Amino acid sequence: MYSRVLCTAPRQSALSIVRPGLMVRRTASTTTVDPPKPAAETMHKSKMHGSYHWDLERALSIVSIPLLVTPFFIGSHPMVDLGLGVVIPLHSHIGFDAIIQDYLPVRRNPILGRVASYSLYAATGLCLYGCYQFNTNDVGITEFVKRLWTGKQ
Repeated sequence: MYSRVLCTAPRQSALSIVRPGLMVRRTASTTTVDPPKPAAETMHKSKMHGSYHWDLERALSIVSIPLLVTPFFIGSHPMVDLGLGVVIPLHSHIGFDAIIQDYLPVRRNPILGRVASYSLYAATGLCLYGCYQFNTNDVGITEFVKRLWTGKQ
């Protein structure tokens, strides 16, 4: 598939056909086309990184289903609260991390992308700590949702 790119080099047609992903460098007298770098050179060096990431996402999604259904059968339990206090923040972290990587990539926004990533790590850490404190020093996540749902204090 080819796309049309506006050509500003002298003595060439106004539109030249260039393959997508190629880098076009133009000087006053020449035009050179460099092939794109392989994705492995621009991204993570490990080819398994995406596979591990995907496996972790699927595992968190699968584990969250029984954790969300269990309180309906057995009621509030500290182990269910612990699981929810870990799985929900990590699942949210992975989702927000995907958004940050898609819309603020570090190669295009080096400062803002890193600030957003580090802010997400800080927010996830604070959320995990908050869930721990809520589960150990208060009523717990499942009891809180039950009270919120029924309107009882």
